[in-house]
Formats: sequence, structure tokens, C-alpha cells
Amino acid sequence: MKVLGFRADPTGPRYAIVVNDGAAISLANAAGETRLSHPAGVTSPSEKANWLYREIARVFRDHADIARVVIKTNEYTQSDSKAKRESAYAEAMLLLYC
Repeated sequence: MKVLGFRADPTGPRYAIVVNDGAAISLANAAGETRLSHPAGVTSPSEKANWLYREIARVFRDHADIARVVIKTNEYTQSDSKAKRESAYAEAMLLLYC
């Protein structure tokens, strides 16, 4: 079974593909890839969300048999900030894709 672990970070969301074959647990990320860094030209929140959706689709294509998805959510408080909003957008992109 493959599990996608996801952590929304406004500077670069991170993910891990964990594989459990019944006897051992291992990471299956491609060549140490764990961070999804947006291109330099992508600056607005809507562009970042659109780019992240496409990156999530790529991860699911590369690992077609993902059985579960786990999101480490941020601790949202009463105060609002751009970083919190962008983290929420990243979580939303993953939820929409799933």
C-alpha cells in the first residue's frame, strides 16, 4: 500500500510517498524529491494554486497506486495572514484533486 503524506508550507509544500509491502516500510520519493518549489515566475496565490494542482496530478501519475492521503494541517488561529491563506489553498488543491 502507498500513502501520500502532505504538509502545506507557503514557501514550498512537502510530500512523502510511504510504501508498506506488509513486511517493511520505505520511502518511494523520486531521488530525494520532497519539496514542491514553484517556478520563479509564479507569484500570485491563484497562479501558485494552479501550479500546485498540476504538480499534485504529476505526483499521482508517477505513483498511480496511492491508496491513502494524509495531510498535516497547520494550526489556524483567529489571526489571518498571507502565509496561512496560501497554506490553506495548498491543502485545498490536494483535497480537490483527491
